[in-house]
Amino acid sequence: MEYSRLNLLVTAISCLAVLVFPIFVTGCGDSGDDDDSISGDVVAPDPEPVSEPTPQLEQQPQPEPPPQQQPEQQPQPEPLPLPEPPPGVSFQEDILPILQASCAVPGCHAAPNPPKGLNLETYADFEKGGVFNPGDSKGSVVIRRIDGGGMPPGAPLAEDQIQLFKDWIDEGAKNN
Repeated sequence: MEYSRLNLLVTAISCLAVLVFPIFVTGCGDSGDDDDSISGDVVAPDPEPVSEPTPQLEQQPQPEPPPQQQPEQQPQPEPLPLPEPPPGVSFQEDILPILQASCAVPGCHAAPNPPKGLNLETYADFEKGGVFNPGDSKGSVVIRRIDGGGMPPGAPLAEDQIQLFKDWIDEGAKNN
């Protein structure tokens, strides 16, 4: 029986020691956070805690991405020359022959006394008459007169002839 009392006593002391030891350890040190523990004793500040270096995972070197292949640059062919613009309407070759055949005839728009002073025998006379606006066939008097406006008297101009006048004026009404 004595053996069991002794065993009980040792067990009780061990349990008590396990319970009291954490209280003793934390009770001995004061963090100094509360005002109740001020006693006038000089207390050294707590030393900075030494932290254990965090083990770093050994970084594997990243493999470099494979170089991107640049597409082989094909030599650029020489640009093709721009095609010549189609020849425009020529006053000398297209318009003047129509004027001479249908308008600049004796008794009409020819010297010596053309109506309203509008002589159509030359480019200079035609231009001086002010009946066309270079670049604006729709705003030109001559187009209104030859396209359903009664000129020339007698047989009207053919549609392709009227279109030549429109194109010539829209192209700038040059003396070419």
